Parts: sequence; C-alpha cells; structure tokens
Amino acid sequence: MKINTILVPTDFSELSNEAVDYAFSMAKRIGAKMVFMHTLEWPDHPDEMTPMADEGYAFMKDRGNAMLHDLVEQAELEASALLADGVPFVEIIQAARKHNADLIIMGTHGRTGFSHVMMGSQAEKVVRQAPCPVLTIKSPQHVFTPA
Repeated sequence: MKINTILVPTDFSELSNEAVDYAFSMAKRIGAKMVFMHTLEWPDHPDEMTPMADEGYAFMKDRGNAMLHDLVEQAELEASALLADGVPFVEIIQAARKHNADLIIMGTHGRTGFSHVMMGSQAEKVVRQAPCPVLTIKSPQHVFTPA
C-alpha cells in the first residue's frame, strides 16, 4: 500500500505534538504529503454573552490558523493546513475523505473505565469510522493494567 497523504489532526496538546512528530518522521521517510488539521468545537451562545463569545471564537480561529501554518512551515515537505468547525471526529472523517488520506496519525489518551465513558474518545470514533487506516499514538503515561 502506497501512502501518499497523511492526515494529522491536532489539538496542539503535548500528546498531539508527539503524534505530529511521529507523522513528520514517517512522512519524510516515505515521501508523503501531510495535511495538518485542527477542529474548533465552538458552541453557539445566543444570549447576552454572544459578543464576548464571538471575540473568543475569532481569537481561537486566528491562533489555530497560526499554529497550523507553523506546522506546515516545519514540515520540509508538501503540507497544508485545515481549520474546521464542528465535532472533531466528524470533521476528521470528512477531511480524510475530502483529501483522500491514505493514513491518519493522531494522539489518544488511552483512557479506560469510567474516565473513558465520561470523556469519550475522539480517536476511538475516528478508528471505527475512518475511510483509511488510523495510527494512534498514546500517552507515554498510559500504563497497561490487566483487568
């Protein structure tokens, strides 16, 4: 299987940065192009707080675009940036289809039990529904404990 395009979703956390580093390394080795993606999950605020919410959204959008473009500049190979609005796993799956991604590389916290039920897992939803293989990079703090 030839990997031409790698989709790299990021929330700019330490864990996402580890997945980005892994994606950089792999893309350079195989000559793949990279699509860096960040999703803003911004709720509507139809009340007196709307002006402040709009200001916060504009700030987050500008910050997200700047950080994505920094990744593109660091890539040293063909790369692009995508800022999306919506539910992260839905946007990731749609972006994988739109950009014909051959692989998605993303971080996962490796939560189990109650914290997994409460927090959910964007990565798990992507793995289950993605149109291509997904490589998850888990937190180095995650330690396997048999049930």
